[in-house]
Amino acid sequence: MVWDNAGIALKEFCDAILGQGNLSQRIYSMKNDRVAAVTGASRGIGRALAIALAKEDWAVGLCSRNQEQIQSTAQEVARASPAGAQHVLFQVCDLSKFYEAQYWIKAIVARFGRIDMLINNAGILGSRLMIEEYPHGLWEEVIRVNSMSLFCPTKACLVETMLRQGSGLIVNISSGVGHVGKARWGPYAAAKFGLEGFSQVLAAELYDRGIIVVSVNPEATRTSMRAAAYPQEDPMALKTPEEFVAKLVPWLRRLKKADSGKFFNFKEIEG
Repeated sequence: MVWDNAGIALKEFCDAILGQGNLSQRIYSMKNDRVAAVTGASRGIGRALAIALAKEDWAVGLCSRNQEQIQSTAQEVARASPAGAQHVLFQVCDLSKFYEAQYWIKAIVARFGRIDMLINNAGILGSRLMIEEYPHGLWEEVIRVNSMSLFCPTKACLVETMLRQGSGLIVNISSGVGHVGKARWGPYAAAKFGLEGFSQVLAAELYDRGIIVVSVNPEATRTSMRAAAYPQEDPMALKTPEEFVAKLVPWLRRLKKADSGKFFNFKEIEG
């Protein structure tokens, strides 16, 4: 769903709750805006990131496969943004399909003129099973979704805007099992190992082209995916997505060219 079409009702809702009248009549200088694209933004870390960036007056493009959840996130982002609904675009799409990822990226560029930061957060867990028990179809789905939802928006973002700009930041959300394999993590771990390789290859290709690429491991965070992976764990003992993001966003501002291609754990960001 693109804001300018099916999102009109949501825009009117945001106008009303923010008490700002008709936001479409308000004028913003797009050359001064910072624009972020966040995948997997309907809940958890992606949702917290979108809201935190909006509070800092970033224009934000969001996507998810879940229409109800991404619309809810868009409402929260509009509430958080000083520019209100004017700086929010959301779309329901399957990022493992290139044409859908490209359509989303093109919509963001058409609306806001550029993308300064792409956060690749989308992914699925699969099942916590031993390899000999793993259903072939589910293994294939987890590898496909987690790999292609990384590749497709990244390629589209490079082609449609970042290479032309000669600048940008790509943040790939990783995991500890992308560095150290553990039992019963199967295709999720394999895909995260792939994310690390992808990040390093991409950073090498873009090193002298003005675009920084990093991967970040949030470590234990109170998300629905974490709860599914560790059902016996007390979620209240974990940091919230908002607490993770509160450390991540200011840290991202300090990244330099020399950081490109590196992997960072939350402990390094927190310190």
